[in-house]
Amino acid sequence: MKAYKNRYLTGSLTALLSCLLLFSCSEDKLFDRGCSPAGEYSDHISFGVSPDTGVQTRGAAGMGSGKGEVAGNFVLRAADAPDTLCMQAVITDGINPSAEPQVVTRSTPIDSKDNFYNSFHVVAYWKKGDVPVTEQFYMDADVSEQVNNRWTTDNTYYWPGNGHTLQFYALTPDDAGIRMPATPASTHLSSYTVPQDVAKQRDILVATTEELSGNYNQAVPLTFEHICTAIKFETGSQMQPGSIRSVTLKGVKTTGAYDMASGKWTLTEDVGNYTQELAKTMTGTETPGSEVTTAAQTFMMLPQTLPQGATVEVVFVDDVTGNERPLSATIDGTEWPQGKTVTYKISISPEYDMSIECDDKVDAHYVIQEIQIKADCEWTLSSDVEWLTFTDWSYDASKPEDRPLGMSGYWIRSERGGQTFSGSGDKVLYAYYDEHTGDQNREAHLTISYGDGSNGGGNTKTITQYCPAWVGNAGYERIEEDAGTYPFGYAWDRRVTFSARFEFGSTIRDLLGAYVFLYIANNAIEEYNAGDYVTVTEQKIPILDLTYQTDVTIDYSNFNAIGSENININNGLANTRYLYGFENIGQIATIENRLRDNAVGQFTETVSEDSHSDIPIDQFAVRKVAMKNEFQKRLKTETIEGETIRYVEAFINTDNIHWYLPASNEQSALKDGLAEGDDPLDGTYWSSTAVDDNENAYRYDAGGSSSQDARMTQYKIRAARQKP
Repeated sequence: MKAYKNRYLTGSLTALLSCLLLFSCSEDKLFDRGCSPAGEYSDHISFGVSPDTGVQTRGAAGMGSGKGEVAGNFVLRAADAPDTLCMQAVITDGINPSAEPQVVTRSTPIDSKDNFYNSFHVVAYWKKGDVPVTEQFYMDADVSEQVNNRWTTDNTYYWPGNGHTLQFYALTPDDAGIRMPATPASTHLSSYTVPQDVAKQRDILVATTEELSGNYNQAVPLTFEHICTAIKFETGSQMQPGSIRSVTLKGVKTTGAYDMASGKWTLTEDVGNYTQELAKTMTGTETPGSEVTTAAQTFMMLPQTLPQGATVEVVFVDDVTGNERPLSATIDGTEWPQGKTVTYKISISPEYDMSIECDDKVDAHYVIQEIQIKADCEWTLSSDVEWLTFTDWSYDASKPEDRPLGMSGYWIRSERGGQTFSGSGDKVLYAYYDEHTGDQNREAHLTISYGDGSNGGGNTKTITQYCPAWVGNAGYERIEEDAGTYPFGYAWDRRVTFSARFEFGSTIRDLLGAYVFLYIANNAIEEYNAGDYVTVTEQKIPILDLTYQTDVTIDYSNFNAIGSENININNGLANTRYLYGFENIGQIATIENRLRDNAVGQFTETVSEDSHSDIPIDQFAVRKVAMKNEFQKRLKTETIEGETIRYVEAFINTDNIHWYLPASNEQSALKDGLAEGDDPLDGTYWSSTAVDDNENAYRYDAGGSSSQDARMTQYKIRAARQKP
């Protein structure tokens, strides 16, 4: 139908303003909203396509040469020989036929306005009022470019005016073997079967609009999108000298119908094979990303999840033997996304992206280091030394007693894992370094390899573990690995009370909560000789004399009276051992956590006093230094009224503390042992020497001066160790 209408003029200013807004160019699609002839009044229907020479498909040209999302890794194998090639599938946004300049042919995919088709077909769905006209389209015509980037039909179609709405659907090219619907009763394109001849496979583009008023009277902006998937082949990191005779896609879906309204395909179960004869010579020196198939040889396939049995076959002739080998790999279950490019990269070695991300130097004490594994495949990480192992801290959450204590910063030998670890995809691991007390730095090599590591290769990262900065018989940390600041401690006023109260519940522990908590608290007092600072009280039901609430109070002010006879200016090791073991303050976090972890009944935690509530109670200088030593692990099991309680704790005997906080007279030697490349002292550091006033302790600064300061002031720490 041709619709003609007398010319009329409506609000020009309104039309101009709306046109300027509607035709602002976006950056995302192939041909965005027409930027010309924006703002021009027109009573006849025309279309705008962006004239910007920089506009192209989403994903810049050449993205398929290495960027994008890895969709799968495969091995092309011969049926009757051990010959193999590796193949990786990479998905990039948009249609990216080639990184190299190409001679444009009919089968070259569309990647910019410069090789856009010279015409497209458009239909206009029509409503009178709100009633769709189902008998015929308002417009059903071919559109071509005329002048000034205005795309029009040969016959003029006029806007129908107020009270009408139009919605436009455009399709190109006209020789792709796919057609617009015959009537407005459907938005489905005709059934389409991908041609066997790759030269006849076209990059099919579709554009749609919203419903537009019948007096729109402006050029219609069309945004064309690719509705097929581009498949191409290129070289990976290294190719074997020889010739690729052909590539074939086997057992892929061939036929479907496209709904312009939903933007989705519905495919049949029909499958077929698509082959290209190439005779592509490979020298073995090709740059990664060199094309195997040219732009004109790009397969334009139906988007799909590949069905069972789908394969890629490459016929390869190597220069050594001259044998022609069909090599194939199953690709079923992988996806060919609509409007994107799938690049199959062929190489003699795996194309897997694997990396190890961590610091390449660690200090001499016991270290737990986080390692980030970035990989798109199955992998194995290995260490070449016994003193470096790794684990992932996985455990059954239903068994809290299995929770690795390394998660709380404790270096436990039984948790350190082994020298190899296998996984897949991205993963976080934790490396455990034994302390190093030698006179020279030492190196470890972490290697990540594909699969079980039997294929060799992979990436290797070299880690240096420093030896201590030896000055006489004492050695010091060389890395400012802990930039935090901490109080000296032993000037606390914190009082915290944990309460457990009888409660009707689903377990015996709820019903007997107060009794269970009383048992746990008394057990902790006995184990840690904590009667001087931990008190337990019971609240009982009168007459019945039954405990219904247990209160456990920890008074940290009882830790402040440090015996001066046990603190000196020359022996930081003795100071550290004494302070850590004083009233079992080093285990105070263990006691609090035991009470929290075994909360029963109606449980509350109340802090009645704490002038330093912003500082975690277990974060003080001596304890932070002690955490650089090797701890032990113990499992506690208690049975109370038939209820089994299990929990795991870390502990260290004070005579196993070897890394310590230097005494005030030892501090001056600290900087003397540091070598070029070590982290210099910067700022102020705590010593382990307390002043006999229960208020102050000695500190030292990077310049070597020493002075006293309040114990709850926060400064840095650096540890030292005596030679074994």
